[in-house]
Amino acid sequence: PLHLAFRNAATEAVVKLLLLAYPYSVEVPDRKGRLPLTLAQAAPEPHRDVFIKALEKGPSHYAMAATEATREKIVAEQEAIFEARLAQTRQFHDYEVSELKAEFEKKEQEALDKIAELE
Repeated sequence: PLHLAFRNAATEAVVKLLLLAYPYSVEVPDRKGRLPLTLAQAAPEPHRDVFIKALEKGPSHYAMAATEATREKIVAEQEAIFEARLAQTRQFHDYEVSELKAEFEKKEQEALDKIAELE
């Protein structure tokens, strides 16, 4: 796919997505034995420099970027799960506290009533 992107003047965003999806495609020759860098050097002028610069970063750059993107996604998912559980726990605690308050007020009133009877 990377070779086709260079031959067909794909956008920088498409090339970046391809490199993130398969970083080591930088080192894979096409059926004619050409590496992506060769095709990037032959790409039309508006995209040539962008393609070459992207390839010069190397596969490890894109592998690390893909790993970081995955990590960020996982962290965001975990934070969402945590926040949902926290909200649920708070709601449960609020309910329990209100039940305890109601029970306390009832017992307090009973105690006041007994005191009034004794007086």
